[in-house]
Amino acid sequence: VVIQHDGARPRRSTETDEDGNIWVTGCAKGEPGAETVGMTIIQVGIPSGYTVDKAQTKLRTTAADIKLIEFTEKKVFAYIDELSSVETCVLVKMLGESGVQNIQPVPVIVYPYYEPEEKKVSML
Repeated sequence: VVIQHDGARPRRSTETDEDGNIWVTGCAKGEPGAETVGMTIIQVGIPSGYTVDKAQTKLRTTAADIKLIEFTEKKVFAYIDELSSVETCVLVKMLGESGVQNIQPVPVIVYPYYEPEEKKVSML
């Protein structure tokens, strides 16, 4: 299984809005010309002092079929039916508690559901 990414990591970005909330985007796609990757998970860590706005979390793609988005206290899991050569992204809005400072990096991890040892990690 091959998951394409920038360098050795999934593509990701972080933006802050005027209210101090952060928008985290984690993206992945399969290698061009390779077989489609089956069930894939995009996992986004949640930094201390933040909670997820579940209503604003969404998948951005034209190709993937999202099966499920799960939330735990410190992670968001997006289950993608299959990963093709078309980029699939999960966009997570995180609400900051007042006075949050010195945010520590958290991972964005992409891996095939049936082959978790093939994971690709990026810190943001």
